[in-house]
Amino acid sequence: MNIEIIEKPILFHLHGISGVVENERYGEVGVNLMNEMWRVVKGAKIPTTGINHWAYLPDNKMFVGVELRSPQQAPLPGQLEPLEFELQRYMKHLHVGPYQTLPQKWKDLKAELALRGEVIGSPSLEVYGHHCDDPAKAETTILIGLQVKAEKSTTTIGRNTFESIYADQPAWEIGRPQKAILDVADRITGSILDSGCGTGENALYFASRSHRVAGIDFLAEPINLAKRKAAERGLTATFLVKDALTLKDWTERFENVIDSGLFHVFGDDDRRRYVEGLASVLKPGARLFLLCFSDSEPGDQGPRRGEAQGD
Repeated sequence: MNIEIIEKPILFHLHGISGVVENERYGEVGVNLMNEMWRVVKGAKIPTTGINHWAYLPDNKMFVGVELRSPQQAPLPGQLEPLEFELQRYMKHLHVGPYQTLPQKWKDLKAELALRGEVIGSPSLEVYGHHCDDPAKAETTILIGLQVKAEKSTTTIGRNTFESIYADQPAWEIGRPQKAILDVADRITGSILDSGCGTGENALYFASRSHRVAGIDFLAEPINLAKRKAAERGLTATFLVKDALTLKDWTERFENVIDSGLFHVFGDDDRRRYVEGLASVLKPGARLFLLCFSDSEPGDQGPRRGEAQGD
């Protein structure tokens, strides 16, 4: 998904009509506000840029407005409210396609921002392009306000984020084991727990090497897919829908745990809870193989990074 994180502030001067959204009916409320706004604007023959702006504000408020060509024109109809705001730091994405697909696009964008460790601020808005007869070519610019300082979140990335990501194709699902896991495969002997296994590529690789393997994930969809892969490949592996934060209550024990990208999605409190759970399922002398973002790597994309210590 093509998105930009823009650090240069942008200022909006709009005139329009606001309303309160109930039961998340943004589309219905937005259309009603837009129709009323244009009725007033056209009735008063006010010159505008002709571009609709749907602004999403705190407390379930919504504002639909337009930029005036001569903002100082007086008098303006009383129904039109002024709204001025600045996005100091924001995400920008150009959506091309039918307007009906915008709700899912918003979910995908918010999920992507969460994975990058971004904190969403307010307001956010949609800027609609000029009328297009072909819905598939309709352009809508989505701007999502972000926290000014890109502090990585210290809270755990939630279930809804991952459900939204799995509705499409997660970036980490590459159809084969992760290279870092392959690189240490010969160092792994005995039973294996794949913690946060996703659709099971790492676990199935070790099953093909005759290991006793169990994979857990807190979402049913990737676990079901992992089970289908195992059946199709004629491999024996156990896949369970299980929250990795409940490992401390599990009676199974393993000689190895592999974690490919799970640890770094947890906030501080859940990291401690997760580590305690890992300690309880590892046999004496067992080993943990952990793949996560590290603060020794360049760049700042992805979840909050772990502190690299030692080799």
